[in-house]
Amino acid sequence: LLSYQEINEVYKLRLNRESKVTDYAIVRGVNVDNYSMNGEWWLRSPSASKVNFALAVSTIGEIFEAQVDNANIGVRPVAKFKKIK
Repeated sequence: LLSYQEINEVYKLRLNRESKVTDYAIVRGVNVDNYSMNGEWWLRSPSASKVNFALAVSTIGEIFEAQVDNANIGVRPVAKFKKIK
């Protein structure tokens, strides 16, 4: 998962943070916008002001705080690859 700092470095524009969800995520109950099919997804950064809250990305790419036991927010794994010479 990306951190708050990483998402601001990699996905500077709000629109670039939007992410389509899989059929599996929809069946599991992830919050999704039915028009765009974008879903909510977690960041690995905790809330700076609230206990038991972490940061997440909304269906329109905005960062918000949510309770960590919210099962309706999905994950968006990210991998970084280095070219080996």
